[in-house]
Amino acid sequence: MLLKKSKKSKKHPFIWLTIFVLLILIVSGIFYFIFNSEVLKVKKIDYEYSNNYLNSSSSSGFFTNNYLISSLTTQIVKNQKILGYLGSDNILFWFFGKNNELINRNMLPSVKSVKIETNVVDRQLDIKVREKELSGVICNPKNKCFAFDDEGIIFAPAPDVKGSLILKINDSNNRPLTAGEKFLPREHWINNMIKVIEVLKNNDLNIERIEIRDMELEEWEATISSGLKFIFNFNFVPEDFNEVIRTLKEKSDFSQMDYFDMRVENRIYYK
Repeated sequence: MLLKKSKKSKKHPFIWLTIFVLLILIVSGIFYFIFNSEVLKVKKIDYEYSNNYLNSSSSSGFFTNNYLISSLTTQIVKNQKILGYLGSDNILFWFFGKNNELINRNMLPSVKSVKIETNVVDRQLDIKVREKELSGVICNPKNKCFAFDDEGIIFAPAPDVKGSLILKINDSNNRPLTAGEKFLPREHWINNMIKVIEVLKNNDLNIERIEIRDMELEEWEATISSGLKFIFNFNFVPEDFNEVIRTLKEKSDFSQMDYFDMRVENRIYYK
């Protein structure tokens, strides 16, 4: 009995070794299939853009489709480094990497959001790009202009604009205006500026020029069609501003005045 038992025990290492080798082969085959097989290579990518002014299918637009893929790939790998081993030509890279936080405003400043739909069976990607809407244009002293969105973020070069249909802001400061960054250094400055402009427009005051004055003084001004200037401080919106403008319109002849200075809280200076 003891002799037979020892013979059986000698077979166990061989069985386990065989199982171990088989497992290695199976796992290796799976990894090879995932990382190198042509079966998982992306066959087709369809692009859909929300606006016509971003002609992203050619190099004449703000970016090309290839640049879009490159930027999304970079962000996916940054979020999930392990997917970098798959490569962007693998459909599983996009299946596991897609999410709602793929937009880097410095890499794709003109894009609001991207939705990626994957069809693993057909190995197809549908990429839907929602582009930013133009809220206004800011121009530097050299008359080089840039478009900005509703958050004040610069997202693309823009032509110089005339008239009152598009909000135009002239910046008299020699400072860089960079895509992906806000056109003013403090968010509440932008918010205050937009609120003031809305009140002026709602009171039928045709704004002909808006200018950011010396940034160190934290001042800006709006000039209406009669030539009258309204001067403001970035740090606040004048109290009861809408009612103040209505009263000034009723009691003042704007055509005979040079300016209203509202840079001091609860004070109005005029000439």
